[in-house]
Amino acid sequence: MKTGSPLWNRRARRRAAGLRVATKRLAVPAAVLLLCAAGTPHARAEGPPPVSVLLDGRPVAGDVAPYIAEGRVMVPVRSILEPLGATVEWDGDRRMVRVVKGSLRIEIPVGQRGMYRNGERVETDVPSALVQGRTMVPVRSLAEILGAKVEWDGDHRRVLVTTAGGGAGGASPGLPARTGGGDLNGAAAGPVSRPVWEGLLEVKGAEAGVPADQIERVRRLLARSGVMDHLTSDLPGSLREPVRIYLVSTPEGFRRALVQAGLPPEQANLFASLTSGASLGNDIYIPLYAAAEDAHLANVLAHELTHVFLDQTGAGQAIPVWMHEGLAWWEGLKAQSRFEPAVVSKGWPQRLEAAIIDGQRRGVLIPLPDVTQDSILGISRYNPEWQGYVAVERLAGGGWDRIRRYIAAARDGVPDAFVRAFGMTEEAFDRQLREWLEQQGRRADAGVRLTLQVEPGFSGNIGFMAHGSDHWLMFRLAPGTYQVEILPDGSVTGLSGGRTVRTANGADPNTMFIGIQPDRPGSGDAVEGGFAISYAYGRYFYQNAWTRKAGEGPKFNREDRVLGVRLVDIQPEEAGPAPAAARPAGSAAVPGR
Repeated sequence: MKTGSPLWNRRARRRAAGLRVATKRLAVPAAVLLLCAAGTPHARAEGPPPVSVLLDGRPVAGDVAPYIAEGRVMVPVRSILEPLGATVEWDGDRRMVRVVKGSLRIEIPVGQRGMYRNGERVETDVPSALVQGRTMVPVRSLAEILGAKVEWDGDHRRVLVTTAGGGAGGASPGLPARTGGGDLNGAAAGPVSRPVWEGLLEVKGAEAGVPADQIERVRRLLARSGVMDHLTSDLPGSLREPVRIYLVSTPEGFRRALVQAGLPPEQANLFASLTSGASLGNDIYIPLYAAAEDAHLANVLAHELTHVFLDQTGAGQAIPVWMHEGLAWWEGLKAQSRFEPAVVSKGWPQRLEAAIIDGQRRGVLIPLPDVTQDSILGISRYNPEWQGYVAVERLAGGGWDRIRRYIAAARDGVPDAFVRAFGMTEEAFDRQLREWLEQQGRRADAGVRLTLQVEPGFSGNIGFMAHGSDHWLMFRLAPGTYQVEILPDGSVTGLSGGRTVRTANGADPNTMFIGIQPDRPGSGDAVEGGFAISYAYGRYFYQNAWTRKAGEGPKFNREDRVLGVRLVDIQPEEAGPAPAAARPAGSAAVPGR
C-alpha cells in the first residue's frame, strides 16, 4: 500500500524594518515531510554556575557532577538511590542499570528515553547517558518514579528533591512540567507551575475572537516545552525586556496585526500568506490556524523566541544569518520534541541532513557566508535555514561550549571570533561542510534495525516491505519486544517463519513500510495500519503512521503506537560511502526538493 504524510511548512526568516518571519513552502513532496520534532543533545555549556542537588535537604555527593541536558538536570543513579537504601547493579551485557528497593524494581537502559518501573515503561524527556562510568538520568523522572517531589531553585541553580516524610515539598517553578508518553498533545492537561521567567512573557490576543483557552494553551506550551530553560542554558545572556506574544485566529487578523506593527500593507499581505510566525522587535505574532498542533506550535514559539533572545542579548546582528537561523531551528526542534514520541523526534536531524545533502549533490547550495535574510525567502530550490541547522549541528559535534563562547565573543566585538572559537574561518568551514555533504551523498545503504514492542493482547500479522521492494514479508508475532533488521535486498533477520505477499502498488524507492493486520478490528474499528519510514542517502527516519477502516482510505498521524504495536526505535546500520559514481536510491524524494 502507498502512504503519504502531512506537509511540513518550510520556515524562513526575513528582516524588513526588523521583521522576522517563519515562512511556509507548499511545493514540497508530501511523501517525505512531517510536522517537526526534536534537536540533538548538547554538550554541557560553560559559563553558568554548576548545578547542585539536595536530597531531603542534604547535598547529593557523587564522582560525576550533575549537569543540564535539554533543559533537564542529569544526576548519577547511585547518588540518588543508594542513600535511600536501594540496591543498584550494573548489567554490562545489556548496558542497563537494575535497581531494587523493597517491592520496587527499576530498569534503566543506557541511551533510551525511558525506564521501566516494575516492568512498565515510563517515558523520559532526555535519554540516560553513560558519563565517566556512571549512568546519568533526569532527576525529575527518577524522583517521580519514587513518588518524591522536585523543586527548582533558579536563584541558586539547585534541585530540591523531597521524599515522603523527608520535608516540605513544592511545585517546580523552573523545571517545566514533564509530558508523559500518553500526553503528547496534552498541553492543557495537568497543573503547570509558574516559571521564574514568566513575568517577561506576555501572551494576548491580537484580534477579537481569540479564545481564552488558546491564550492559556500557549502559556502552558511555553512552560511544558522548556524553551526558556533551553535558551538560557544554550546561549549566553538572558532576556532583559518583556516579550509580547500576540495570537491571531484568522489570516485577515494576522494581516491587520502586521500592518499595525508597522509593515506596509503589500508586505503584510505577502507575509500573512507565507508565514507561520513572525517577530518584530520584542513582539511575536503567531497565527494559530497555521500551527494547529501543539508540536508545531511549540516549534514556532521557540523559533521566534530564539530570534528575540539573540537580538536582546546583542548577538543578533553579530553572528551570521545562517547561524542565527540554524540556532532557531535547533531550539524549535528541541522544544517540539516534548510533544512527539522519541522515535519521531530522533529522525529530524537525518531528515534535514538528507535535504541539504540533496541540495549539495544538485549543486544548488549557496555558500554559508552568502546566506542573507533576503535570500532565504527568495530561494525555492532548497531551504537555507536547514543548511544553517546542519552547519550548527556539525559545529556542535566539537562541543556546545564552543558555540556559546563564539556567540559571546561575536557579541562583544572580539576580532576573528569565529577563528578563535572553531580554529578556521567561516569560508573554510563552509568548504569543510561541503566536503562532508559530498561524502555523505555517497553513503551506501546498509539496511536498518527496528525495535518493536508487540503489546499484550495483540493477535495478528506484522509485515515488512523494504524501500524499492514490491513484496511484504509477513510474520505472526506474539507479545514481546523484537529487534528486526531489514536489509537492502528486502530480507528480514531476527524473525523466522515468514511468508511472502506481493503488493499490487509497486515498489517505493524512498519508503519502507511496517504493516499491521490484527485478527480483530482495533480501536475505532481499524482493520489495518502501520508505519512508513523514509529512506534517503543511507538514512532511515520516521515518516508517519496510519490506520484504515474497512472500505475507507488511510488516516495519517505521527504516533509511535498503532493497533497494539509500538515502534520504539529506528537505527540505520552503519556503512561506508558508496563509489563516487553511485547515486543511492532516495535521491529524488528528500525534504527540500
